[in-house]
Amino acid sequence: MEEEQQVSGPLRVGMRWGGIGGLAGFLASLVLASLGGLVASVFVGIACGRRAAAAGDEKQQGGKAGLVGGLMAAPVFVLGAASGALVSVREVGLEELSSTLGDFSGMQVSSQEAWVLILAGLAFAAVVQAGALVLSSVLAASRTAKKEEDKGE
Repeated sequence: MEEEQQVSGPLRVGMRWGGIGGLAGFLASLVLASLGGLVASVFVGIACGRRAAAAGDEKQQGGKAGLVGGLMAAPVFVLGAASGALVSVREVGLEELSSTLGDFSGMQVSSQEAWVLILAGLAFAAVVQAGALVLSSVLAASRTAKKEEDKGE
């Protein structure tokens, strides 16, 4: 017989908040592009970290629980946020974006060059969003664990 493996609290919280965060990141990026995804990543990270700290066991308290939860939530969040930004780019159109980039930079920008710049910007935004989510999750979990520790004394 195979043993059933239990998913620990912070992992479960991270998976749940990854799904919620993916949807929140998609909607925020759809409306406000990558900046909206960055703002949403901080709020998702805080919510994930608080719940991960509360769900942590003796081995995974505080920042460690927040780190586990944040690392589980970050990939799904980043995928959702990048998808939302891509949908908004598609709505605007590459021709419009390339002319806007050309006007902004004072150079001729083709739609292929604009697409490469958009993808590079999305990759950079994804790294920043994942870092913000994990960092805010760790800080929120540490703070929550510290508050719980202070109440217990």
